[in-house]
Amino acid sequence: MSTAIAASPDVTKIDNARKHVQACTQNGIPVTADNLKLIFQLNDEDVQAALQPTEELTPETLDNGEAPGLIPETEIDQQIHQYESTNEELKQAVPENIEVSLPDIPANASKEERLELLKKTNEILVDVVNAPETQPLKPRFGHGLAVELDLKGKENSVWVDENGTDVDTGQKYNLSLEAKEILKQKLDKRRAERADEVIAEHDKEKDPRSLFAMTDGEYDRETEKEYPIYVLPPQPGPKWDDSILYGAAGNVIRKAVQYSEAHPAGMLLDFLVSVGSIIGRGPYFNVGATKHYTNEFMCRVGDSARSRKGSARDAIDDVLRLVDPDWYSNRVESGFGSGEAIINRVRDTTSEMRQSRGGAWTQVTVPGVDDKRLCIREGEIASIFVLAGKPESRADIVMRDG
Repeated sequence: MSTAIAASPDVTKIDNARKHVQACTQNGIPVTADNLKLIFQLNDEDVQAALQPTEELTPETLDNGEAPGLIPETEIDQQIHQYESTNEELKQAVPENIEVSLPDIPANASKEERLELLKKTNEILVDVVNAPETQPLKPRFGHGLAVELDLKGKENSVWVDENGTDVDTGQKYNLSLEAKEILKQKLDKRRAERADEVIAEHDKEKDPRSLFAMTDGEYDRETEKEYPIYVLPPQPGPKWDDSILYGAAGNVIRKAVQYSEAHPAGMLLDFLVSVGSIIGRGPYFNVGATKHYTNEFMCRVGDSARSRKGSARDAIDDVLRLVDPDWYSNRVESGFGSGEAIINRVRDTTSEMRQSRGGAWTQVTVPGVDDKRLCIREGEIASIFVLAGKPESRADIVMRDG
């Protein structure tokens, strides 16, 4: 029986480091001793050994001609290691006052995706290091946007934020009314410019491949299929999970979504808010001494004509119409012009004195609305803002406290 002799950890690390050095040298990527220490956990002597020309390992450290525990690297593994080490060196070369936005690399990314993201990161870092003067500096003080302003007593113009704080020194200036107006105009102009830049970037024609978290090869292979499935990149905010669709509401949405192109998240929220209105001011739960009922607010946001906002609501309405026909027909409203108009739709019965043509005063009962449920729907959220923004309007307070 032959006994395999395990290679010492140092020999394995040195051999891996040598292969890394060779691969980097072949691809014209510089390698430093500090980088080798960081990646392979080597001491100074081991680093020097790794930088020496490759030598054959001794028989004592080999088993059948190969170093035990050494897993052969594929070409893509070598490229990933090369870019990782190079990017770390480039990050160290970026000045602290330079703000750089780098792509995130998901932990579950495939090797191909990881390599593509590392390449993009490398391109960004190379541009920053080679042209640092073109990069925006991080303001050390202040908040939000900053603009250049000429102030009396200052030899040079200063950069101040919307509160009049110098972003370089932190000094707060007491601006005159004229200077405040100039500052406001410059900030508004800069905001408009940034908005135009974002809109132009959004409207710019893009390569379809850039919209998905796929390599060019994966995208091309998927496109050739009759029913291609494209992988979207990670998005900010909450992540959708089918486990969200639980209980009776989940069963309804699962059924409805089979006949709609709308996203189940929007359909679920629309359904829950509508059902909360149908239930009315009965059940509640306490937070401290405050009663919280089932009435809720929601705003669905999406691209017009593409995000299927209306289609989602239509699918839900088909169900709600069967659940409570009276609520659907009489308690779903829109087009209010004031807060008083909203109150009128849930008014109580009142008595008031009215004068007849003959001059006599009589008490008249004004009937109220028995059903206090009210679901306000507007096709555009801008209509709510316009209503709430009218002089002396109390619509926002009425809706908030309703």
